[in-house]
Amino acid sequence: LTWSGDRFPPVIDGRCIFRFWYHMWGQSMGTLEVVLVKTNGSREVVFTKSGNQGNHWLRGAIRIYSEQSYSIEFRALRGSKEGVNFLSDIAIDDVSPTAGCETTVPIPADRK
Repeated sequence: LTWSGDRFPPVIDGRCIFRFWYHMWGQSMGTLEVVLVKTNGSREVVFTKSGNQGNHWLRGAIRIYSEQSYSIEFRALRGSKEGVNFLSDIAIDDVSPTAGCETTVPIPADRK
């Protein structure tokens, strides 16, 4: 399962932080990945967590550095136990970029 959000303008000073909550519980838990997808098509995994993390919500945060416009993609990958994938759940909630993720400076056409 993959979810991709809005496109954000370039940020090179590290002021942009994406915060989110995640829940990964169950005996056949897979992997949660957060991927930075740039307009040139390059992809960088900026957060990864695998396996059972317990029956509670955890806070995740990633600091963004990108010279191009980008989007954030959440990927939930199934666990490897044959026939028991239904015994685990991955959830994300309250994905929130900080104010540093936005800019009032126009983005050059070649960087959109």
